[in-house]
Amino acid sequence: MDTTRNLETITTNRNCFLTTTELNVGRMSKHIVELEGKLYASEQRAAREEEDSKKLEEENTFLCLAHSSTKELQSSIKEEVETLKESMVVVYEEMMKLHKILSPFLDIQNGMKEKNAILKKATTAINNIHEWTKT
Repeated sequence: MDTTRNLETITTNRNCFLTTTELNVGRMSKHIVELEGKLYASEQRAAREEEDSKKLEEENTFLCLAHSSTKELQSSIKEEVETLKESMVVVYEEMMKLHKILSPFLDIQNGMKEKNAILKKATTAINNIHEWTKT
């Protein structure tokens, strides 16, 4: 009887083990599918983050180049402004020299204009007198 009971116990235990194993395999299969989904989502997130990181790196490189170019341009503009200032000083000095040279000629020209105006008035007066004496 012990043997029969042992066989029954073994059979019952075996059946329980098989049932439990089937339940566990089902649960494990679902869990594996869930884990695969999480792994895929994690890989996708990592790929996006890597892509975003590359984009940020490219943008940072571009901004560094733009900043460098801007500094070079500002430096170049400052140099040009300094050169223009120096040139303007030279031009002003040359204009002052020309003014000193031309000033007497301008005075003469102004005097000539006044004399011409007086001569025109005198000529007009003489012509008027001449016309008046004819009549």
